[in-house]
This record gives sequence, structure tokens and C-alpha cells, in this order.
Amino acid sequence: MKNFAKATTVALLVVAGGVVAVPAYAADLTCSGDLGNQTVTGTLTVPAGVDCVIGGGTVEGDIIVEPEGWLDATSVTVIGDVIATDAYGVSLDGTSVAGDISVYSADTTVGFLYVNDLAVGGSVAAGGVDVEVTDSEIAGSLTTQEANYVDLLRTSVEGDVSIDGSAWGVSVGGAIVKGSVTVSNSSRDVLIGADADGAADAFANSIGGGLSLTGNTANLRVAATTVYGALTLDGNTPAAGLGTGVTAGSVTGDLDKRL
Repeated sequence: MKNFAKATTVALLVVAGGVVAVPAYAADLTCSGDLGNQTVTGTLTVPAGVDCVIGGGTVEGDIIVEPEGWLDATSVTVIGDVIATDAYGVSLDGTSVAGDISVYSADTTVGFLYVNDLAVGGSVAAGGVDVEVTDSEIAGSLTTQEANYVDLLRTSVEGDVSIDGSAWGVSVGGAIVKGSVTVSNSSRDVLIGADADGAADAFANSIGGGLSLTGNTANLRVAATTVYGALTLDGNTPAAGLGTGVTAGSVTGDLDKRL
């Protein structure tokens, strides 16, 4: 199913002596339904309350997802940014986004950002939604604010990682972060290279800068993590539990040494 707000023009391609009609899209398109494996030369907009499915396509501009819109993109190449406000959800699986990814929702909206097997040329920022980033590469930073929960798994980040105010927990496993990592003001389980019992996760973390854990009211566990800078613990209730496989340039603050 294809439903575009703007009509397409038609280019002619000669193949083996025949003429084949090939869609040549206008600069900007509005997507509703299944866009398929197509090229959009401008901005692609997912309107409010509409689902848009892209499989194998290319968007040479930005993707804009309006309130309650749903973007499901697989094996997609985006030359610009992906921006969503109060969206139902954004799922990006495979290939690349050359620019930034920004997904934010207000308190009244519960949405999600799922990123899997994706190369991101810029930074990723999200707030007020579920956040899962798996098996990906981020050339910039990762920032979340009041996300419901954050999973950062088997992913490399060139810049810093900042996670603040995740009420339903944080899990960081198999992450390679060249900058620093900060997890603050979060609740439930905050697990850095560890499971909920404090045992080392199967995938270890490497953090080029410091690891700062502050103001968390959570089951806070750290294991299987190499921190080349300082491990700083401040104002966590209860105190952090340090498991096996943790090394750091220095360790300051309160921790549960029984682990």
C-alpha cells in the first residue's frame, strides 16, 4: 500500500530495448502505509497518527515524525536527521543515519526509540520514551532525559553517554564508550556490566573517560567494566555494589564492598 500526499513524476529507463516507468519522487513526501524500497530526495514526513513502513529505502533529507506517528524503518539510509516529537514510536533497524536522531515525548505520551544494527553519523538524544540501542555505532554522543528505561547494549559511542532520570532502570552491557558515562537520578535496576544480582554480564564495558553514578535510588550494580578515568559514586541509595571485573583509574564515594 502506498499513499503519498504529493504525486510522483515518472522517469523513463531503457532496459534491454524496452521502456520501464521508474518513480522519481518530488523533493518532499508524506508517508502513509508502506513506502517500500524507494528513494526520497527531500524530507519525509510521517503525519500525526499515521504508520509509515520503509524497507531498504533511502531518504536524502530528514525524516520528521509528528505526534502519534509511527516510523518503522528497516535497512534504510538517511542522509539527514530523524526527528520525532510525541510520536507513538520510532524503530530504526540496519544501515545508517548520517545526521542526528532526536526523539522526545511529553509526560502525557509514552513512546519508544528502538535502534538496532545502525551506524549513526551524529548524536542520539531522547526523552520521555523507552530507549533501546543495540549493536550500533554512534559517532557523536548519547543523551537521554527522563526516559522510561534505557538499554545500551553492544554499542560503540565516540562521545559521552549521559542518562538521567530513568524511572524503570538502565542497562549498559558490551558498550565501548570513548568519552565518559554518567547515570544519574534513576530508579529500579541500574546495571553497568552486571545482572540484577551483581554477577558480571556476558559482554564487558570499556569506558575511555570516567564513570559517574550519582543520585540513583536503585539496585545499582557494576561489574565487567573497565574505566580508564575515575569511577565516581555520590548520593546513591542504596550504595552501589561492585562485582567482579571492575577496574578504574580511581574510585571515590560510597559502595557496597561486600560484593
